[in-house]
Parts: sequence; structure tokens; C-alpha cells
Amino acid sequence: MGLQHNRLSVGAPALALTPIWENSISADASICLFPTAAVSPCSHSRMLQGGSADSKDDGGPQFAEVFVIIWFGAVVITLNSKLLGGTISFFQSLCVLGYCVMPLTVAMLVCRLVLLAGDGTVSFIIRLIVVGAMFAWSTLASTAFLADSQPPNRKALVVYPIFLFYFVISWMILTFTPQ
Repeated sequence: MGLQHNRLSVGAPALALTPIWENSISADASICLFPTAAVSPCSHSRMLQGGSADSKDDGGPQFAEVFVIIWFGAVVITLNSKLLGGTISFFQSLCVLGYCVMPLTVAMLVCRLVLLAGDGTVSFIIRLIVVGAMFAWSTLASTAFLADSQPPNRKALVVYPIFLFYFVISWMILTFTPQ
């Protein structure tokens, strides 16, 4: 049983009327690789990362490393907050922690631009000031919201993990140097 081609009267192919399989074969091969990469990411890691999966000289933390650190840290802080009797919901806490990463994202962009200009003592001092200011902004913004949802005698137990969470992210931004 062969595939039949449906054509309009003008002679142009009617893509909506042709079989799906025929349309996907005629599509670009790289587009077809992405759905299989979602099912089996290890086999397509070179395509998704743009380089070899075992390369150690990529120049910095990979997206997956940063994603896991932020995700795991936010979940641990949220669970800590809930276990200490916080009145904020689980997803509200995750959202606050995620939104408060934005100043550190700006710090990362500024630090990358400073590193493009040069790498030296002045560059490090500028990056230290920028990362320190954005670290303070992230920490204060998130603790202002999350600490208010805690009983008064447990606020320090919630603030300390938040401080550590943003400190680790800030340290990663500050210590990055291109190779």
C-alpha cells in the first residue's frame, strides 16, 4: 500500500493533507533529533551541549550543574521553612527563592563583561563589589519575605540556609575565570 500525495489544483503540496510521516521525513534532520534527545539525553549530549560530554575545559559550570544547585537548594530551604512551622506555601517559597536569584543573574552578566575587559586585580575588585552587592540584595529580598512567615523564635533557623544558598551561587559567580 503506497502513500498517496494530495495536491491542490495549482500543483503546490497540501502539507495539511499529506501523511505525517512523509512531512517529518522531508523536515530538517536536526529538528527530528530533539524529541529523541528528550527521551534519551545521554545519547545526544554532544548536540545539546555543543561539545563533548567528557570535556573538562568548557570554561565554567554547565547549565545542569547550576540548575541542580538552585533547584536542590530551593527545595531544601522550602522544606526547612515548612518543617519549622512556616505559614507560606511550598510553591510560594520556591517562587520567592527563584525570583530572588535575579540580582545574582545580573551580577553574573556584569562579571562576564568585566572579564571580557581583562583579568587582574582591578577586575577582581569590581567583580567582588558587584557580586557582594547582588548577594546582599538577593539575601535581604528573600529573607524579608520568608522570615516573616516564621514564628519569631525560629527566624534565624530559616535565614541561615538562605544565606548559605545565595553565598554558594555568589561564590560560583565570583570564582569563575575563563580559560
